Amino acid sequence: MGSKGASGGILVAWDELCWISVEEWIGNHSLSVVLQRVEDASKVFFTGVYGPSLRVEKRRFWEELNVVRDLWVFPWCIGGDFNEIRFVGERSGCRRTTRNMVAFDDFIANHELVDLPLAGARFTWNRGENPKLESWGPPPFRLEIAWLQAPRMEERLGEWWSFLKSEGPLDVVIGRKLRFVKKKLREWVKEKRAFDKNRLRWLESRIGEINFLEGEGNGNSNFREELGRIKAEHNGILLHEKISWRQKSRVKWLKEGDKNTTYFHAMASVRRRGSRIEFLEAEGEKIIDKDEITGVILEFYKKLYSSDGS
Repeated sequence: MGSKGASGGILVAWDELCWISVEEWIGNHSLSVVLQRVEDASKVFFTGVYGPSLRVEKRRFWEELNVVRDLWVFPWCIGGDFNEIRFVGERSGCRRTTRNMVAFDDFIANHELVDLPLAGARFTWNRGENPKLESWGPPPFRLEIAWLQAPRMEERLGEWWSFLKSEGPLDVVIGRKLRFVKKKLREWVKEKRAFDKNRLRWLESRIGEINFLEGEGNGNSNFREELGRIKAEHNGILLHEKISWRQKSRVKWLKEGDKNTTYFHAMASVRRRGSRIEFLEAEGEKIIDKDEITGVILEFYKKLYSSDGS
């Protein structure tokens, strides 16, 4: 079914080695296909839906699906975008049960349908940001270029590396030292971000005070010198933040002097969503459960780094 304006269309596909299309029916918001199994000639029918978003059209939507159910007596599978939820907890920010939610729930009950449980997300419907998945543990450690531009950073790294005393095989010693340096670096980054945030507030407040005094005619050379130092420090902190977000977003074509980090925030968020593992396919099976995905990954690397001999 083709799209209508900005609304998406409907596409129903099946494996022709397993199923043969026998009949079809096209409505205003649904597309139904009767399929006959090649193996035993049994029949089912599937309905793909794209529900209307306007409330006044939803009643006609349920009526259309009632008509579809009466067309055939075979087992029925229905799926797609209903543009509706059954319960308050299925939509982010929903606070009350509406008539349309009740109508959706009644439709499922009247036709003895089974609502498949949700997996991998908190909501079936969420505006704007993607639904937040469960915590998958700490994020991977990545060194940021901006950290190395901080004063005394090379000296600080050397002190951390030398501080931890360890004995044993060289690879074990290096691994312990790297983990210790990573831990200390994360602590330093957390403290620095908190300091920079508070420092920016003070600098911006002081810049406003000096500008006000000069506007009132109370400025002098000392104020102008202080303003120059404060602006230089202020720009330095903003530049540090911009470099950090630019690396996270992997966008390199903007000029170094651009202080607007909103674009980099957006690109970094897009990359973070694109890097998330929502499911894995292992040995021909699609896995969506978080614990099962974790187990598959661990087993893969255990086999990869296990030694068969000396």
